[in-house]
Amino acid sequence: MEIARLTERNESGGITVLNAPAALEKLTEFEDAEQQGRLVRLPCAVGDIVSIITDDNLILDYEVIGFYIAGLGNVRVRTQRNNGFSIRESTQSMDRFGKDWFLSRKEADAALKGRTG
Repeated sequence: MEIARLTERNESGGITVLNAPAALEKLTEFEDAEQQGRLVRLPCAVGDIVSIITDDNLILDYEVIGFYIAGLGNVRVRTQRNNGFSIRESTQSMDRFGKDWFLSRKEADAALKGRTG
């Protein structure tokens, strides 16, 4: 389902408001949801490739295949890796984003170097 845009961003980064009253209403709804703890911001989308540092200090690339909410509101990211022989699924906790899993191999490499000195 496509949602009608209320704003547009131009090439220089400026924003044009297409429908001010509706845009303000939507912004208010998002702010209310955020204040009430009902808004989840995801750092990635289904289909993205993320780099995960393993317990053995290896960096492996996984595809994001979904999201779910575990007990006590802990958002988890479902990932899978196809090594040519089998598909391995794993889950990553959102609170470990930027610590154990990253949006790029470059970020994971830098974090791993920081761990191993």
